[in-house]
Amino acid sequence: MRTTVLATLTVLIATTAACGGGAEVAPTSAVPSVSPTPVARVDPDAARRALQEGVEQVLTEEFTDFDALVSVDHETLEQTRGTAGAERWRATSWLSTLGDSQSRTVLQSLSVDGQVWARPEEAPEAGGASLGCWEAVPEGQVPGGVSALRAQEPAYVSVLGQLQAHDFTTAERIAVRGELSSAHAVALMPAGMIAALGADAGRSSAPVDVEIDVMDGRANRLTLHGEDVLTALRKDGVEVDEDLGHALTAVDLTVDYTPGADLSTLRPPGEACGRT
Repeated sequence: MRTTVLATLTVLIATTAACGGGAEVAPTSAVPSVSPTPVARVDPDAARRALQEGVEQVLTEEFTDFDALVSVDHETLEQTRGTAGAERWRATSWLSTLGDSQSRTVLQSLSVDGQVWARPEEAPEAGGASLGCWEAVPEGQVPGGVSALRAQEPAYVSVLGQLQAHDFTTAERIAVRGELSSAHAVALMPAGMIAALGADAGRSSAPVDVEIDVMDGRANRLTLHGEDVLTALRKDGVEVDEDLGHALTAVDLTVDYTPGADLSTLRPPGEACGRT
């Protein structure tokens, strides 16, 4: 089963290069793939209030740091760390080939006023941080196959506004059990996975179970499991073949949120390819 999953995902990812190489992956430890266990009713009304206030705290701050980690069977597939603000963001993505931890691409990207640029960075083990030139990413494409890096605002951040709460996961009231539409959940997957799932998955409104950590009045982590995405899509009548279903089930995603650094001086790059 693991061989099938890795083979399927490797094919999907290899087809999604947009700038700086196709899908590839990151250097940190992967996320546990254990889905939240439903518990007895705690306080749904308080959970809804906690989520609303926690999300508002993030979405109303001027800049937000995000750290998104996608793993497959406990192996890191891609990691993107960045900062997002109004009409501008910057990020660094670590992309690896599944089953080959030594094969790694590092990609820098940024967006100002709706235009995305990206440039590759040579991995440290290959000789150090040798930067390529900035290239404009064509409209409608994403840098390096990282589907959530949209021009106006990374979906890792904007997706918070789409969350709905059900209840706390435990009596300690640290995490909220909620939901997200399938379309928004799919948009956080690697670009090759999105392409393989097809247009119907991108339009599905079926709810996907998610978990959101809320501490000190602030949403600080979103957890999403591919198994829950698959369940929602199939309930909505979206056809997903067996191999793709196994691959999707193996995917897990977490996004961490912290107050961000000031990006007010971020400008379009001046050393774009082709300039002298």
